[in-house]
Amino acid sequence: MTTTTTTVITTTITFQSIFRAKYIRQLIFNQIDDIQKQLLYRPNAQAIYFNYNSDGRRRSLVVRTPLKGRDIIKLPRLEMISKYAMPWEFLCHYLPKDCNQILLNRRRLAITQYCCHRNATLDTLKHLLKWSTDFEFKWKYLNDADIEGEDNRLKFNQDVLEYLIKISPKKNGFLDKAMDVAIKNRYRVSIVKLLHSIKGVKLNSNHFYLACKSSSIEIVKYIHDSGVGECKNAMDIAAFNSLEIVKFLHLNRSEGATTNAMENAAKCGNIDVVKFLHENRSEGASTMAMDYASMYGYFEIVKYLHEHRSEGATTMAIEYAAQHGHIDIVKFIHQNLCEGIATNAIRYAVRYGHFEIFKYLYKTDHQTTKDIHIDDGAIVKGDMEMVTYLVETVNAKCTSETVRTALQFGKLDIFYYLYDRFSADSSIWTSNIMVEAATQGHIEIVKFLHFNKPDLDVTTWAMDLAAQNGHIEIVKFLSEHRSEGCTTEAIDRASMKGHIDMVKFLHYNRTEGSRKALQYACLFGHVEVSSFLINVRNEKCNQKIMLEVLSGHYDDIVKLILPQLLGEEGIEATQRAIKHLKHRSCYETKQLLIDHLKLLNGSSVDNQKRNNYNNNNPFKNLIDWIKSPKDNKTKK
Repeated sequence: MTTTTTTVITTTITFQSIFRAKYIRQLIFNQIDDIQKQLLYRPNAQAIYFNYNSDGRRRSLVVRTPLKGRDIIKLPRLEMISKYAMPWEFLCHYLPKDCNQILLNRRRLAITQYCCHRNATLDTLKHLLKWSTDFEFKWKYLNDADIEGEDNRLKFNQDVLEYLIKISPKKNGFLDKAMDVAIKNRYRVSIVKLLHSIKGVKLNSNHFYLACKSSSIEIVKYIHDSGVGECKNAMDIAAFNSLEIVKFLHLNRSEGATTNAMENAAKCGNIDVVKFLHENRSEGASTMAMDYASMYGYFEIVKYLHEHRSEGATTMAIEYAAQHGHIDIVKFIHQNLCEGIATNAIRYAVRYGHFEIFKYLYKTDHQTTKDIHIDDGAIVKGDMEMVTYLVETVNAKCTSETVRTALQFGKLDIFYYLYDRFSADSSIWTSNIMVEAATQGHIEIVKFLHFNKPDLDVTTWAMDLAAQNGHIEIVKFLSEHRSEGCTTEAIDRASMKGHIDMVKFLHYNRTEGSRKALQYACLFGHVEVSSFLINVRNEKCNQKIMLEVLSGHYDDIVKLILPQLLGEEGIEATQRAIKHLKHRSCYETKQLLIDHLKLLNGSSVDNQKRNNYNNNNPFKNLIDWIKSPKDNKTKK
């Protein structure tokens, strides 16, 4: 008889065993970027921004890149908790086992900030509370949180909010803030009921307004049933997002609406709300309803309002549609309304680069194109076809600003085309062109202008702004081939931006010197530049620079400055700095200052004791007298 034995091996997979695998760990770090991209709070979140002139024209492009996961770990002040809300399974590997290695106030603030983060979880919060001994929430921070702002960190996880409600002191004001948060963010109605059950927490018309705004029908009904009084703007605000709430208010409340309701519905594309208000309410609308629908591209609403209502639109309707590229609406308004073509409509089409709309309007009415310029839109989009059409068909004007825009957005093919067509026009080729090319780092354009436009006026701003943006090859070229030179702004601005190689080049190769280089380097936290300026250029920090640096949490900069604060003046400056931070959350910086002050006071006491000892020591006095120079004249 044969016996077969089967052995079963059970393997337990833990987070730690997974995290040790290099490939999986790398995947985790790569995925951390996704968390970061959700945060509007992060100052260097991935985004593209336009800066604008006072006339609304785009002036510059700003591209910001996200932090990598490994960079999040290195952030100071527990920002992986407060700003990134990393899960406990991640945090437990990077937090010190002894929480006292981190200042208590820093732990309190970071964990309190974590509670406000939309990615926070109750499980991680409880682990953090267990890790951080002697912990107490900073309730004032929670009370002061701006829930009306655009800061997505202040969303509060529902479970975390409910936990805070249950442990909150009843008289610290947080419960009223919690009610606003719960309603504004459409949280579970059970949270609203929990808060309402607490003595002293009351519902009011503002809560009803917030509920209508957030489109939570369950909370709207609950607050209505609780007996809240009149709320005049309830239906107007509900029209933005919720037909269900609009119907509920229409049937159950008496405040009614204003023309804003129809306008709000049109603005947000809620055609069902537009129809309901038209068919069931008598408040009507204004021309703004169709204007808004045209702006945001809601063609069906534009047609519905035109067919069923008499308010019509203003010339802004076709202007908005042209500005935002809604060609169907542009054609519809032109063909069906009496507003005609506004001059601004064709200009907006050019400015924002909507070629098809421009051609349609141009073919319809040539008179509106008399003063057309080659504007930003076509250039920003890199639309060579539109630029060519504007130049060769419309005879649009080219200005110095047109060429600068091409350089600013890196459309060098458009730059060379404009140069070929308009190189003889001296009004275009001003000093600003070279300055823009240098500012944007186009070394080939700088050389092209230098060799092809030798009579072009160039100012010191070319090298100053190239230095600011770190374009060292351009600075070297201008320094070697042109005589305009630069000003102190060059090294000052390079220091402000942290361009250490640029700072070194200017120091060793130029003689203009600096005026505010150290102040800027310290203020913006550039440690390497600050160290170079202090140790190589022998620039001195003063009390003003110290006070400016304190608010930036730049502890490494503070460490560079402190050795320069010595003696009685150093004691006074350090004391003033500590006082300056009294009500700020710069806990680590404050500790550095306190330690430095103790060192200065200790040194001062030692010096005083030494002086007192020397003054009272008869042997020391005798030796000093013997060593002192004597009158060598012999008395006769």
